[in-house]
Amino acid sequence: QPRMFRLLPDRAVINRYGFNSHGAAAVQQNLERYRREEEEEKTQHSSSSASSTLPWWQQLWCTLYPPHPARGPIGVNIGKNKRTPNEQAVQDYVSNIQRLAPYADYLVVNISSPNTPNLRELQRGDEFEALLEACCRARNQTADALGQPRIPLLVKLAPDLSDDELQQIATTCLQSPRRCDGIVVTNTTNQRPADLLTHATISEETGGLSGAPLKQLSTQLIRKLFCFTQGQIPIIGVGGIANGRDAYQKLTAGASAVQIYTCLVYEGPGVVSRMRQELAQLMKQNGHRDLQLDVVGRDHDDLFWQRREKLMEARLKTKAAAEPVLVEVNQEDGMIE
Repeated sequence: QPRMFRLLPDRAVINRYGFNSHGAAAVQQNLERYRREEEEEKTQHSSSSASSTLPWWQQLWCTLYPPHPARGPIGVNIGKNKRTPNEQAVQDYVSNIQRLAPYADYLVVNISSPNTPNLRELQRGDEFEALLEACCRARNQTADALGQPRIPLLVKLAPDLSDDELQQIATTCLQSPRRCDGIVVTNTTNQRPADLLTHATISEETGGLSGAPLKQLSTQLIRKLFCFTQGQIPIIGVGGIANGRDAYQKLTAGASAVQIYTCLVYEGPGVVSRMRQELAQLMKQNGHRDLQLDVVGRDHDDLFWQRREKLMEARLKTKAAAEPVLVEVNQEDGMIE
């Protein structure tokens, strides 16, 4: 049966895919193969670039244009099984982290899919605190046991949260030992705005709504969450982004980065380059040179300047730590200056 529906007049999509998958074991095998191929490509590129038997122009070509395109970061989105009761959900999340974290660049704890019964209940109260703490602990233990760095762990939220629920989530995410590294805002919505243009036979299909109708709701939630977290946790803005101006609004509301999905359905992959160009043009028009320093959180006055000052201090410290230390020795008495 169909599980995805295009709302063409609204530039939107309804999906009820859920967490379709062959299971964590199959995903683990795929990721193992991916990482193995990635290492082989690096080895091949290194040997071909350094080979003295190749003409100089071919060595240069291999350096400028590697045989395979660069691979991007791998994010693993984890959730509980549909048949797993919420009382046992922690076990599913922990098991997924233990299996898949060694192959991921970051993890997303998805507790907001509208297509998994009762999943969104995990966003609330003690259940959310226990889940987030268990996930952080599993991430740390898995990385430490393998001698790997601890990869970022993010939480993905629903757009249909009240202010009180959002405030409680923000407070929990800021507390150690369950402090997360980022928050994805937002997942699809169960709401159906009254001004949808698509006929009800499609717009009232069961599932999560994404695309243009979600844009304002998502941006409002980002703006609130940035305030509740005092700009201390990076926010990934998602929902209704179709051009550079949409991305710019998400960033000024408080997002540190953005993700797109529905606009790819309508515009194709070329939308990414166009969006980057439009965003760069907006920054130029407004006199902004650095996205993180000049754009992120700009709607928030005092919070914006506080975040900017901390970010500049952190950059200066990083730069100072990377600079070589010059040591002078006094030739007469051997004293170090």
